[in-house]
Amino acid sequence: MNARQRVRGMIALSGWAVGGLAGIVFVLVVLGLGGFFAGPDAGITALAGLVVGGGIGIAGGGVVQVFARAAMPRPALPTPLGPAVLPAAPVPVERRIPLREGGLWAGYHERCAGSVRRFHDLVAVLDPGPVRDWLVDLGVKMDAELEEVLRLARYGEALAPGGDGHETSETAQRISARLEEAARAFAATLDRAGGVALDVSAASDFEAIRAQLELLEAQAPHLRGEPEA
Repeated sequence: MNARQRVRGMIALSGWAVGGLAGIVFVLVVLGLGGFFAGPDAGITALAGLVVGGGIGIAGGGVVQVFARAAMPRPALPTPLGPAVLPAAPVPVERRIPLREGGLWAGYHERCAGSVRRFHDLVAVLDPGPVRDWLVDLGVKMDAELEEVLRLARYGEALAPGGDGHETSETAQRISARLEEAARAFAATLDRAGGVALDVSAASDFEAIRAQLELLEAQAPHLRGEPEA
């Protein structure tokens, strides 16, 4: 801090006192130079000089103090803190259980996936029309059912790694039974879809094969609607 800044700070803090003192000195000097202290009333003159000079100086110093304070840089206000941000809870990492190649659970999934893949191949060669649209929608549902097959197969892999068809776990046996039923249902859906495709080529009326499509959809696998094993 240099001398000028120190003077400004002193005036901003006690400008009235500095002004009062300067006013008294100024008035007394003027009175002294004017010879007012030479007479018998020098004491009264000095007292009057103190009062008048002090009053004028305090008033003037107060005004200067106000302006000095206004000119001083204000300290920056602390930045208000925002709401406390709690650390995000760790996201649980899903552990993907691989199906053992050649094992029972992998075999179930491969059978179901093969039926779904051939179903999509069959639908792809159909001519555009309401029957094809119906089977496309059914294919989307079968894809979702295949995801459920994979989930159940991973459960089985966790309970009976590899699987040999003679699992001692009751839950693993129930999963095995559900997956066997699903594999057969996928294969049957593929076969029935092939029959519908043949009928489509022979019939021109959609209503004539609508019943077959409704039966096909009803008999497709519905693992997601069944209770957990």
